[in-house]
Amino acid sequence: MITIVRRIASPLASLIALTEAHASLTAAFDQNVHGPRTNNAFGDNIVAVGNFMAVSESNRIYLYDRNAGTWEIFARKNMIVSPGNNAESFGHRLLMPDRNTIIVSDPGYNALTPSDGTNNDQGAVYVFGRDVGGDNNWGLIKQITATDHQLPNGALSKKLGDVMAYSDGRMVISASATTSGAKVLYVFEKDRGGVNQWGQVPGVKLEGTSLSQQNFGYTVAMSGDLIVVGNPFEGYQETPSTPISYGRGAIFFHGRNQGGADRWGLLPNGRRY
Repeated sequence: MITIVRRIASPLASLIALTEAHASLTAAFDQNVHGPRTNNAFGDNIVAVGNFMAVSESNRIYLYDRNAGTWEIFARKNMIVSPGNNAESFGHRLLMPDRNTIIVSDPGYNALTPSDGTNNDQGAVYVFGRDVGGDNNWGLIKQITATDHQLPNGALSKKLGDVMAYSDGRMVISASATTSGAKVLYVFEKDRGGVNQWGQVPGVKLEGTSLSQQNFGYTVAMSGDLIVVGNPFEGYQETPSTPISYGRGAIFFHGRNQGGADRWGLLPNGRRY
């Protein structure tokens, strides 16, 4: 909002008018929201839709409502914690597609195996819904894991949910073949396999180039049938015989129905330096 101050003859009156104008500009931003605990990285991730906000803090997600211009802790259920017993980084990424859905990633989640072992850093993504399990209760709708059939024995990928984006009932989520391996991106759809089942789109895996190193998927955005992947450290090589210049950066544009129905692939000339 821009406040126009009318020219006033008196310097004192002008000063008063300018002070009042400044106050009107800053009045809406006079609240600081602090976490219930201390020294636990409150505000590491924040998402908001309208008058509802979710804030991450050390394996917890705190919920807030804005009432009469003031953000207050949500009275019915003030926080969400991981449904799993092996949470490592619950709240690493947050998405809120609408007021009734919160999506939370935990790329460090250590999953139990059928043989009572642990698949360290498998990662998981959780979808929570309002009114699931009771009025204004935020209950678990789906826990998402990724299976990569190009890995030995269809192994589960690592660090699922380090980066993710949402659009129109679809999510793109990063993972890697190993804890320190290069990122790949998988696509999930809300009602694939049934209502709210968030099934993985089979055969879809977006990958970088031989010059991406381990930074493909550093950032990702999604809009409809377009996925844009950023790598600020992408290498560039003018010709096969010239030196590689790392750190030039690149953006990759992927589209749906590339190479077949419901397939996702790099668009023609889809890599931009």
